[in-house]
Amino acid sequence: ELYQRPDDKREVVANRIAVYLRDTLPVVERYERQGVLKHLNGNQPIDVVKTALRRAIAAPVPLPV
Repeated sequence: ELYQRPDDKREVVANRIAVYLRDTLPVVERYERQGVLKHLNGNQPIDVVKTALRRAIAAPVPLPV
């Protein structure tokens, strides 16, 4: 039997995407333009991700122009 959670409905997912595009994406784009956004591949073994995260946090952050 198929069970569908209330948050798996099309309208809920569409709203999540709209909120992401409206509220989150502009922040991501701003930090990318400033050169301070770090991208990490979280689809790796936890020790590899942990090391990459620690390096990203420890790296100096350039001041915005």
